[in-house]
Amino acid sequence: MKAVAVRFQKDEPAFLAVRKILHPDLAVLFVYDANGSLVFQSVQIIEGSMQPSLAAVPVDEAGIERLLVGQRHGYEERIIEYSLAQQD
Repeated sequence: MKAVAVRFQKDEPAFLAVRKILHPDLAVLFVYDANGSLVFQSVQIIEGSMQPSLAAVPVDEAGIERLLVGQRHGYEERIIEYSLAQQD
């Protein structure tokens, strides 16, 4: 399991993103708001072993961040970017 705090909006509390491998071939991404409410969930079926990978990266100098999640796509890896707009 891996967790990272990500600030999707300037001057707003951070969200908590948690990536967990629930079974050898099932990975789940959970995103919780500052109140601890689940606001987003994504499930991925994976082939082979995979480490949960998450990163919060700055978008600009205003302190806004994007959530990057490593996902397996067949035998390749790819990076999925999440922002607050994609959670609505």
